[in-house]
Amino acid sequence: MPTWFNDLATSAWNRTSVTVNIFKNAHQGGYLGPMPGWFKGNLNSAHNNMMSSVDSLC
Repeated sequence: MPTWFNDLATSAWNRTSVTVNIFKNAHQGGYLGPMPGWFKGNLNSAHNNMMSSVDSLC
């Protein structure tokens, strides 16, 4: 992810059928939870402006 992405996400759009794990730290540190395939919307309010990296489960 680009550095400008760190801790700024409020919403997300997973345009795949694959579940994506979201993390609060770069390099998949600080697990926040899964984002199901085809999810489109706001992140959990507890995760607002925290997401910094993602990892797909494929």
